[in-house]
Amino acid sequence: MKGVEIHIRPVGGGGFTGLEVEPKNASPAWLFVLHGYGGCKEEMLPLAIFLAGKGISVLAADLPGHGESGGLFDYESAMRCLTYWQGRRRNNFVAAIGHSIGGRLILSLDFSWNVVISPPLSASFAGGKKEMIRVLRPRRVREAAPFAGLVETLNRLGEDLSTDPDKKGLLLFGQYDLPVVKKTAEAAPPDNYTVKEIKDSDHHGILTSRETWGVIWSWLAEQVVHG
Repeated sequence: MKGVEIHIRPVGGGGFTGLEVEPKNASPAWLFVLHGYGGCKEEMLPLAIFLAGKGISVLAADLPGHGESGGLFDYESAMRCLTYWQGRRRNNFVAAIGHSIGGRLILSLDFSWNVVISPPLSASFAGGKKEMIRVLRPRRVREAAPFAGLVETLNRLGEDLSTDPDKKGLLLFGQYDLPVVKKTAEAAPPDNYTVKEIKDSDHHGILTSRETWGVIWSWLAEQVVHG
């Protein structure tokens, strides 16, 4: 859809911050978008604008201890964050999209449709300390200790993906993604998840891939918008 007028406005409360990306004359439906560990809502903004250009509104949120949100990042604060945002537009959200730990977190919500991008199921990250700092970016996160919130959250969420027949998901991973993410893709129940590898992408580059955007919109259009 070309030439769509899109409005971007900051929203928040309770120490949580987000951005609403709303096209003019949008439908009542909204998408909830959540970034990954070491990320922020602005990192998800190009995808949000692309989706808004298709006529659907998007709310992109900051996790606690990330971006402009207050507090420290841990499991309890992440759950409070999700509760706050889900309550803000409970009757309008139709699907959620999350990257990395954000992808794992959205699966705890009660949406029927979820798009999970490069989600780890466990805290078993391979590689040396320097490599993990480069990829996971703990210096961008306010938490009790480096990686503490990430490890606690993944451990408490568990390693099982939903097999609920009423829940469907799209799981994307990069060709050069983290080994722990590729294990998630291999473990995804085929009756619940459509799994797709995005070529020439790594754990973060997958977010800006036009292939990623196109696959997400095609799946959402089929499952949610026109389903």
